[in-house]
Amino acid sequence: MSKLYLNASLRDALGSNKSNKLRKDGLIPGILYGGHMEPTAISMKKLEVDKFFAENNIGSKVYVNLDGKEVMAFVKSLQKDVFGISILHVDLQALTKTDKVKMNVRLNFVGKENLPIGAISQELVTQIEVETLPENMDETLNVDVSNLKHGDVLKVSDLSIMNDKNFRVFTSPDLTIFNLVHASAAEPEPEAPISEAPPTPIV
Repeated sequence: MSKLYLNASLRDALGSNKSNKLRKDGLIPGILYGGHMEPTAISMKKLEVDKFFAENNIGSKVYVNLDGKEVMAFVKSLQKDVFGISILHVDLQALTKTDKVKMNVRLNFVGKENLPIGAISQELVTQIEVETLPENMDETLNVDVSNLKHGDVLKVSDLSIMNDKNFRVFTSPDLTIFNLVHASAAEPEPEAPISEAPPTPIV
């Protein structure tokens, strides 16, 4: 996987008023912190931030080019506007090669086009929580479901990552993440017709 970069500069302007001015100037305020460095206030170009988060999200590993110094980090959190559209602030956690990171990994179910005709697939869990070293970080885990048959289920314990010594999985291994049912089994039973009582004669 190629390195992903964000360019950043140190900023002295702190506080909501100064942050708002940065945004008007086309910059996004942020903070870079970690166990081996003091919390550092930074700013990034809005165009670069928007481009980065068009394809990445919280948990993504990124190399921050901070005034010429490369810092390995991952996206800890994002602050957006009330509409959930514009990014207002970015929190980045600096890492070393020996720092273990707890993160959510998205499950990407592949091979659904090969499932039996008439089957209905149900994605019951879309992400799991893991811990690993930065060199092993990946936001997505592909899960092959192409060989499943009617009635089959996949649990967390079936994932290949469970046998990978580079990862510690915190999500329960007994949790069902995907199942395959026949269309008829997924259809609700028709409700019994409601019988109307005969009208009461008026005396």
